[in-house]
Amino acid sequence: VLCGNPQMVRDTQQLLKDTRQMTKHLRRRPGHMTAEHYW
Repeated sequence: VLCGNPQMVRDTQQLLKDTRQMTKHLRRRPGHMTAEHYW
């Protein structure tokens, strides 16, 4: 779960996607990452 500064969340998601081939967890498609988008 990623939460915090929106730019940090975007950067971290991209880093995990590029270096570890992780994907976002969505309702209809299981993945590795979940992020909160509250700021």
